[in-house]
Amino acid sequence: MELSLIVRGQHRAGEDMRARLADDIDLVMRAEELGFNALVKGSHYSAHPLQSLQQIPFLAQAAILAPSLRLVCGLVLLPLHKPLEIAEQLATLLSTCRARISSSTMPTAP
Repeated sequence: MELSLIVRGQHRAGEDMRARLADDIDLVMRAEELGFNALVKGSHYSAHPLQSLQQIPFLAQAAILAPSLRLVCGLVLLPLHKPLEIAEQLATLLSTCRARISSSTMPTAP
């Protein structure tokens, strides 16, 4: 059986995001210590009053600190991004974490 940790990374407006990032990274490192197989981070937009960190930079930091975890980008809604930029970011992430990523994209908004 494989286990994945899903990090929503959404926090109340006004909270110290550095402190919340530290908390989220502690969860990631603990998941690796406990033998989890993967880390999932999604993207949430227009989530007022919550605030969250961006998906790909978060996963890049996790790749460094928890190298055994496979990284999973939650659904990426391409209409909200520049598709080429997302492709380049994922390719960079892929090269930095030795092909341990999975991603899913949606070409149109639901």
